[in-house]
Amino acid sequence: MRDIWPLAKTLLGNVFLDVDDCIVYASALLAEAEELLTADDYLGFVANAIENPTANPAEQEFFVDVRAKVIEGVSTAIGIDAMQISPPKAPKSWKAT
Repeated sequence: MRDIWPLAKTLLGNVFLDVDDCIVYASALLAEAEELLTADDYLGFVANAIENPTANPAEQEFFVDVRAKVIEGVSTAIGIDAMQISPPKAPKSWKAT
């Protein structure tokens, strides 16, 4: 848990997300999840934009910068090379039942 909060603060300082969403996303990042299952459309949008910043040309520059900061935070927290870190995507087809 102690690694989650510094990464969540990095997210809070760079993207507009609720604190609880930052904690959920930071947890997924630190667990090296491949996918983030969420019914929250905005959290899914942010997760997908960080995972693939080029998919949203209007905000590409912003999310490229955010992605680099997030990857650096994950790398520092879990001690692996940044080149091995791939943020999770959020499938758009998933909805809570």
